[in-house]
Amino acid sequence: MVLPFSKTVIDKVRALTSATIVCGGPAFSILPKAIFAYMEPDFGLAGDAAEAFVQLADRLEADLPCHDLPGMVYRQHGEVIVNGGRCASAFTTPPAWRTGHA
Repeated sequence: MVLPFSKTVIDKVRALTSATIVCGGPAFSILPKAIFAYMEPDFGLAGDAAEAFVQLADRLEADLPCHDLPGMVYRQHGEVIVNGGRCASAFTTPPAWRTGHA
């Protein structure tokens, strides 16, 4: 199962560094509260989080509050909080698909 392996990775990263750990992705977006409680990251992002992740990184770097970001999952007073709504990227340029070999 993937979650126990990912939890082991998070635990090892925590033992080596104080880096901020953020969870996200399709499984996390389906059960953000349960997975956050199990994995114990610093933050989570539920939904299409490409842009929200960039905003989160910018705010963390600038030491600004980030709990108001859409889709944000975090712990407050021992409780897992999931912000209302899910984050959704508004990227208008599709990925550049290439055919053949580089």
